[in-house]
Amino acid sequence: LSTSCGTIPTTALVGFQFNGRASASGGISPYTFSAANIPPGTVFAANGTLSGAVNAPGDYSFVVTARDASSPVQSASTTCRMSV
Repeated sequence: LSTSCGTIPTTALVGFQFNGRASASGGISPYTFSAANIPPGTVFAANGTLSGAVNAPGDYSFVVTARDASSPVQSASTTCRMSV
């Protein structure tokens, strides 16, 4: 199993709405995603979508993890970065 930041943007503007989606490949779909330390003002959904409007400038790094539907479950993580 591998995961990537997919279409999650690497840059954003404070207060402007965006959405992007992480991706995974390998393993057995469907995949379930989670994320830690996402930029403030955004939300992360289990389908891998990060959306919202960042409300503070900065350089953000956050970890996205994908889990597959196999037994035992396989997981893979990647670090995404966004400059606002």
